[in-house]
Amino acid sequence: MNIRRMFSALLTLTYLTLAALPMALAAAEPQILQQRLDVNANNLTLYARHTGGPAVTGVQIGGKSIDGAEIAADANETSVVTWILLDNSMSMPEEMRPKTADLLTTLLGSKASKETYVFCTFSDHLSKKYEGSNFADLKKQVESIDYYNQEAYLMGAVDEALSAEASRTGTEFVRMVVISAGGDNVPSGKTIENFRDRLSTARVTVSNVPIYTIGCNTGENNALLQQMYSLSAQTSARSWNMNEVGASDIANIMRWEEIPVRVSLTIPEDMRGTSQEILVNFADGTSAHGSVTPVGPTPPPVPDPDPDPDPDPMEESEPKGLPVGIIVLIVVLVLGLTGAGVAIFLILKRGNNAVVPVHGSGSGSIGSDSTDIFSRNNDSGDHTAIIDEDEDESDETMPIFDNDMDGTSRVLYLTDMDHPERQFNASLREPVTIGRSAKNRIVLDYDKSISGSHCEIYTDNYAFCIRDLNSSNGTYIGNNRVVNTMEISSGSTIRLGRVNFKVEIR
Repeated sequence: MNIRRMFSALLTLTYLTLAALPMALAAAEPQILQQRLDVNANNLTLYARHTGGPAVTGVQIGGKSIDGAEIAADANETSVVTWILLDNSMSMPEEMRPKTADLLTTLLGSKASKETYVFCTFSDHLSKKYEGSNFADLKKQVESIDYYNQEAYLMGAVDEALSAEASRTGTEFVRMVVISAGGDNVPSGKTIENFRDRLSTARVTVSNVPIYTIGCNTGENNALLQQMYSLSAQTSARSWNMNEVGASDIANIMRWEEIPVRVSLTIPEDMRGTSQEILVNFADGTSAHGSVTPVGPTPPPVPDPDPDPDPDPMEESEPKGLPVGIIVLIVVLVLGLTGAGVAIFLILKRGNNAVVPVHGSGSGSIGSDSTDIFSRNNDSGDHTAIIDEDEDESDETMPIFDNDMDGTSRVLYLTDMDHPERQFNASLREPVTIGRSAKNRIVLDYDKSISGSHCEIYTDNYAFCIRDLNSSNGTYIGNNRVVNTMEISSGSTIRLGRVNFKVEIR
């Protein structure tokens, strides 16, 4: 093992022990957890979270401060609706069921001042047990839970809950808590993998419902748990392993850290109809970012600044342009000629750079079975074979093109694993910088968890390496955070902020 690989292995081992730290840092970053838009009145309600509780000092839309915004003093003024989805199938180990009951009782008993619960169990469908805020009634439901030998489809239950929320007319902050031994898909095709796509098509008035997941590890369900935890990662929420975290710790986080501050405003009329950037500013100088596309009228056509009051009907009209079919034909012909030119150039280059093997004792004779490639010197008749000066006397022909010795002729491809239609590529002849800023060679400006200058992928002799550029939310290969530099290969999975990419190098 070379030194570089030993160093990478040592770094990986060291930072596995700090795996919880990036999640804590990401949770502390200011975020707009949820937006609720009244499309009829263009009233916008924002719910912004910032661990530590600094006050909200103002809000900006499209770079303009909104003076009439209504800003709550703190999270105690936030009205909350919390869905609790409990997997009561036999997949929950019997020895863990009392701990589950204790967790539920602790969660329900530490509710916020304006919090309402919707308590459900789920199998192949969602079963609502109670809706309200009376602790005694909730506790009775928890104590009467039975566990059954049944299929439990998490994605079906989540979809049912989100569908029920679609009819909500109020502006309460809505969140979801899932307690299960793992996330199963629905046979009809509702999968955790395409959850984000379904969310993006369902977000009409509500931008996001954070889904907090609490898993029970049986020792054989790690893959299912990781699938379930990915729901939290996709919705800016937290996840916990019930075997490792106490009920009171989870309840305190949900009560004090995960309830956001409410900001309400009416979007100015001149900002409606186009996507607008949102900033919620906090007293410590930080900001939470978001965007909204408020409903607005179609802008009227721009009038002609110098209309002709009395146009001459016989005046020659301006050319209308070429028909679409002619334009397409011209484009095809240009592309065809360009391709032919490139092919001829490559053929000529191949011929001019070919290396001819030399046979014999060095007299300069060329074997009869060799390719005759000569350079003629005016009309002297002298013939000189084009031969590599380092050519040995073997019969093996050197390769004609050998420009990939250090990998710089390769191309890097990145594919967003949650949105495979989002693909990016860049040549590795130069280091490939990646981030939200337009100055990068690969620009990923659609997710705020990616930093302006996030990371860099480059070649180092015969290796391909990735380097983090002091990003806010970290660069990961699998579950390993990149500190300084690590090697990657084609087929690797990297995570930038909360976005996962498949790496291909061709």
